[in-house]
Amino acid sequence: NVEHIYVRWHGHDLPEGARVRVAWVAEDVGDLVEPNFVIDETLTIAPVPNASARFTLGRPPDGWAEGKYRVEFYVDDLLVESVKVTIGK
Repeated sequence: NVEHIYVRWHGHDLPEGARVRVAWVAEDVGDLVEPNFVIDETLTIAPVPNASARFTLGRPPDGWAEGKYRVEFYVDDLLVESVKVTIGK
């Protein structure tokens, strides 16, 4: 089982001091949590317009729950990208 999930982002023409937030969301993992539950998130202040960063999510003690997830990318609280992820056997 994979130990970590890595999410990398690279900005282009970000506003000065932009707040970049990345959220890992469980869309549908059965009865484990309610739909669209935010599992974890991180916030970075972009020091330059082409800043980049990495978000690391560690494997839970019981392993990754099968189901549908998404990673959301926000710039100054505006959703700019959403990427779908499916975890299976």
